[in-house]
Amino acid sequence: MVHNYVVFVSVFIVTTVAQQHPIVSPFVQALHPRGLKFVVSDDNYTMVNIYGSVNQEIPKFQPGHLHLCSIRKPKKTSKSKAWVLRDNTVSLKIGDRVYFWLSVFKDDKEIRKMNEEFRVYHIYNEDGSKHINNPLLEAEPDTDVDACLNRECEDSWTEVQGRVAICKGNLVFNEDFSKAKSGLKNWTPEVYFPEGPDYPFNVYTVGETYNTVNGKLVIKPLLLDNYYHEGMVFEELDLTKICTGRLDTTECERRAGGASILPPVMTAKVTTRQRFSFKYGRVEVRAKLPKGDWLVPEINLEPRSHTYGNGRYVSGLIRVAFSPGNSAHARTLQAGPVLYSERPFRTALVREKVGSEEWYREYHNYTLLWNREGIKVYVNGENYGAVAINRSLVDQAKAQGVPADYADRWTSGTQLAPLDELFYISIGLRVGGSNDFPDDPGKPYKNHEIKAMLKFWEAKDKWLSTWEDASLKVDCVKVYAV
Repeated sequence: MVHNYVVFVSVFIVTTVAQQHPIVSPFVQALHPRGLKFVVSDDNYTMVNIYGSVNQEIPKFQPGHLHLCSIRKPKKTSKSKAWVLRDNTVSLKIGDRVYFWLSVFKDDKEIRKMNEEFRVYHIYNEDGSKHINNPLLEAEPDTDVDACLNRECEDSWTEVQGRVAICKGNLVFNEDFSKAKSGLKNWTPEVYFPEGPDYPFNVYTVGETYNTVNGKLVIKPLLLDNYYHEGMVFEELDLTKICTGRLDTTECERRAGGASILPPVMTAKVTTRQRFSFKYGRVEVRAKLPKGDWLVPEINLEPRSHTYGNGRYVSGLIRVAFSPGNSAHARTLQAGPVLYSERPFRTALVREKVGSEEWYREYHNYTLLWNREGIKVYVNGENYGAVAINRSLVDQAKAQGVPADYADRWTSGTQLAPLDELFYISIGLRVGGSNDFPDDPGKPYKNHEIKAMLKFWEAKDKWLSTWEDASLKVDCVKVYAV
């Protein structure tokens, strides 16, 4: 029988940056009764990843899907420093082939070694001796195998609601969207009319606005009039029976009147709020952003408890990847914390990278590292910004027009307030609204004006024609302990 497995092994540590050299191919060993061991020579790397599969070539840059184990980190006292990385769940036999590639981080830059291959000629015991197979004496190994030996569990800053004993480098959340929509147990769809502080022109619904297609989460916009009937934007919509917003408010029921119309676009938003919340970690998302005027991708971390308040992002919002769908703005990628609704402080802590082409053209790997020192953001392995979170934020916020009674709330928390609480993952698609788009020529409405949504709808013929590939597509979401 041919065994097919996907293997991913990772360890993340902090060390001193030194002179850079090419990656040396790792030493690989198949173990009895189960296991696969990689030994990677150290060159003062800050992170080492190995992605691979058994008897199946792995697509370029694709991640693995099994539980991760960090067995041993390089020791300063050793003359031959190396990472030892293992997956303890795979059972190998003579003749199996392991296809893999390496990704290491050094000086905040990613270095890759592609198209590596290892063929199993021998199976080894844990003591390093060759294992001699005797079918008369051997039985199948137990199927319930501990995926992590945790011989050396390095303490982690990461906290996960409902979990204890987390080791640095552990994979604490993994979603590849391989199941049907009904099987997405980690995610709960939101159903409500979003309001302040950004007042977008969409309503979050279920049904045709999101699905899983070929192992990807796909969120697409639909016109309200197309889904119901022409003129629906001038009528009423009651979501009370399925609403996840505040009942008996305009988050769950709307009635049009005068210049106040219903949100003309239906989209979706799913979150891990009911299943997974965490504090500090490395978040990795592979996604293709939407193309189309006034489309706003949402790949965020949101606060679970809103410890510092509910309005104007006073309890924080962390963007993992943000780039509007307008061609004029789509070469600028942004990520980082948003702690106030209005500029200039809204974008004061956000970091930007201008690409050579629009970010919506291809899938990209977006990474956000959040720890007790602050936040670093990456795209395709390249670091493009860092944010220190400390008490100076209070004075910085006040200097940029944030009311004192708003900013002073953070002094009740730790040095990292408001980003010192549990957050959950949210993925969605917004349309228009205030604050994300400056009032430039060509924009059909002005921020905060009463008729903004109506003017947007009246300009439908201009923006709808640009929605050629308007869906947000997400391939996978992973969170590692740090």
